[in-house]
This record gives sequence, structure tokens and C-alpha cells, in this order.
Amino acid sequence: MHNHNTKPLLVYDGDCGFCKIWIRNWRYLTGDNIDYAPSQAVAEQYPHIPPQAFEEAVQLIMPDGSYTSAAEAVFHTLRYTAGYRWLYPLYRLPPVRWLTETAYHIIATHRDAGYKITRLLWGDGPGPHSNRFTRWLFLRLLGLIYLIAFISFGQQALGLVGTNGILPASHFLEAARTSYGAEAYRLFPTLLWLNSGDSALLLLSYGDALLALLLILRVAPSLMLVLLWLCYLSLVTAGQVFMRFQWDMLLLETGFLAIFL
Repeated sequence: MHNHNTKPLLVYDGDCGFCKIWIRNWRYLTGDNIDYAPSQAVAEQYPHIPPQAFEEAVQLIMPDGSYTSAAEAVFHTLRYTAGYRWLYPLYRLPPVRWLTETAYHIIATHRDAGYKITRLLWGDGPGPHSNRFTRWLFLRLLGLIYLIAFISFGQQALGLVGTNGILPASHFLEAARTSYGAEAYRLFPTLLWLNSGDSALLLLSYGDALLALLLILRVAPSLMLVLLWLCYLSLVTAGQVFMRFQWDMLLLETGFLAIFL
């Protein structure tokens, strides 16, 4: 089954307000390189794609009929987006793929919250009307929030999830690996799979505080946003019940969306 267009076609849920806001921004970023259509209008033209898939995630359909979904589809569109093409190869890295697909699933299953957050931060949504000063201020404040969050966790990390802490991260990850095998890496995405010792916890906490400072200083902001989000997700996963508060989820969702500003 071939795409009826000569360009990639991004299909989204036309009944999703959150989706429509971000698709409007995506149109602006990709220009004429990609076509867009609501699934309600074109899904029947692609019987090789399960109807449920259109409801669960965006689908990027190529001219030859092949398609990608969810976070993978988003990363594929970056190949057609000036200034963001360098992000596409990152998806091929297994940790990034696990982390971004997990984040996409979290956001996709909490669209109402995502819509409210988007309206709170950007009004009718980001796009060509966005003000540079607003973006500048938002990223500086986000960097400050990250800075406070990482330093705050770093001061408590060893007592909470350190080797001799209340709920050691190393024990948690080992139990997850024993119970789920290789699937544990997808279910519990964290960079601490590489090393969950006390030194790694402190390095992740205070090292990322440095990254937050670099974001505040506008040093490679796009790269800093990606790294900060990956690292914070890592701490949320390893932090277990100590990092399951609403503000932790809010920072994760906001940090992920900020990557595409």
C-alpha cells in the first residue's frame, strides 16, 4: 500500500485537542516537507495500519507505504526540520529509544493534562507567533527548576536510594532485572543501569545540576534539554516512591515538550 502523496504524511488524531495544538507547531517547523491529515479523514486509505494504531499515536506514512509510529515517527520528522536534524540519529541509541517511547506513552495516556499544560505555558500553542523573549525566559526558568531539583535530590540521594539508603536503587534495579529479564530495561528506563552505586547517584545529581546551569547560560540549549530530560527520567525511575510526586511527573512532561521548542 502506497502513500498517495509524494511526501511523507503525518497522521494524527483529529479529535485530540492536545494533538492539534502541537501539529500546528509541527507544520510550522517542517514547512512543506511533510503533509498532515487527521486520521478520521485518511485512515481508511491505509488498511495495512491497524485502526487502533491511529488512536494511540501519530503515524508517519512514507510515499512507499512504510510507516513509523509514536516517538519513532516524531524523530523521523526531525529529518525534515531545519535545526533539529541532528536529533534524529539519537533515536537509534537503545537507551534513547526506550526513554522517548516511554515518555511518549506517558504523554499519550495523559493528553488532557498535556493539553492543560500546553495552554498554561503557550496559550493557543507554540508556533510562528511565539515571542523570542517568552522562549528565552521559559528556558531560563526551566533550567532553574532543573537546577533546584537536581541539587535537592543530590542532597538526599544516598539516604534515600544509596547503597545503605532506605530503598537502595541497586537492589531495586537488580530485582527488576531478576523479575523481568531484558524487558526490565524498557520498563524501568534509567542511565543507572550502567552503574547504580553511590558515586553514580551523586554524579548524576550534581553533574546534571551543572547541565542545568549551562541551560540557564544558554550553552547549547537544545542538547542540554535532551540531556536534562534523560537524566531526570533516570532519577525518577531509580528514585522509586521518593520521585513519584505530581511535580516530578509535571517536570518530566514539561521538560520533554521543551525539547521541541
